[in-house]
Amino acid sequence: MIFTLLWGIGVIMLVEGVAYLIAPSLIERVLKILAGTSIRQRQMLGALLALAGSSLLYLIQFLLLYSFFEYLEIQYQIPGASLFTYISFRAAAAIITSLLISTIFGKRIIDFLRKKQIGESIRDLGLE
Repeated sequence: MIFTLLWGIGVIMLVEGVAYLIAPSLIERVLKILAGTSIRQRQMLGALLALAGSSLLYLIQFLLLYSFFEYLEIQYQIPGASLFTYISFRAAAAIITSLLISTIFGKRIIDFLRKKQIGESIRDLGLE
């Protein structure tokens, strides 16, 4: 239980750190958008993200991918099956999975936010 909790916190810290490293201005814009939403909307978003995160941890832990690949490595010596024993590989797989999820659902989320008129206005500051 503690291992799973620490692993989850580590993955969150990794993803958050990479996001701040790669796109700090995007994070700033997202925080401004969140500041413009109601507390109820932020609570709903937090609940959805917590549900999604716990679902991912459930899939990883209880579908026994780790144990399954460990079994394949021990019983059948399948090359590459031991990759799941490395935390760096699992973290990279989690990042790739989250990128795929955001690629699939990102457009829908952006359209929803535009429909709710959550966004920023861009001013035209050309030379006059």
